[in-house]
Amino acid sequence: MRILRGREVDQAIKAVAREVKAAVKEMNAEAGELLASGKYDRATTMVETCRRIGEFQSKVAVLRKDWRALRKGGQASPMKQDTTPIWKFYKPVALALLQLQGQAKGNDLERQLETLMNGHLLPGDLVATSRGVPKWKICVRHARRPMMKEGFIEQAKGEWWRLTDAGRKMAEKPDVNPATRMS
Repeated sequence: MRILRGREVDQAIKAVAREVKAAVKEMNAEAGELLASGKYDRATTMVETCRRIGEFQSKVAVLRKDWRALRKGGQASPMKQDTTPIWKFYKPVALALLQLQGQAKGNDLERQLETLMNGHLLPGDLVATSRGVPKWKICVRHARRPMMKEGFIEQAKGEWWRLTDAGRKMAEKPDVNPATRMS
């Protein structure tokens, strides 16, 4: 059965995703200006807001995927509320790298994270993809680029992950906000 106005709904969801991405880009630029002018508290608050918007972006992506599945006659997947957002892997990755003398190959990092995050992963994180890889490992791999952008790990290609001074400071900083903890 054809869904009436299905294409229009798909385009609207896509437009929402584009606008949210543009908003995050502008907020990141403004946070950079705040940092440059020494307004660290406001910049930190803005960065945290951007991270929460990142969670919203993930939900929009799932919504679009579900809508497209419905249009093709398939079943929509339930909203994935039981998976850890990518940004919540930043600190565990930095901690694992710190434990590995500041650098590691991807596989070594994943083994260290498996030990470090034991008991902190959500049920959806443990579900295997069609290739048999647990979703948390995919999230860690996807965390690499934003962690480079934020300066927590070195800009590098290949399998090596190297912690920067900013990443080391973040790893050593105690958690004061319960929202930044894994569980």
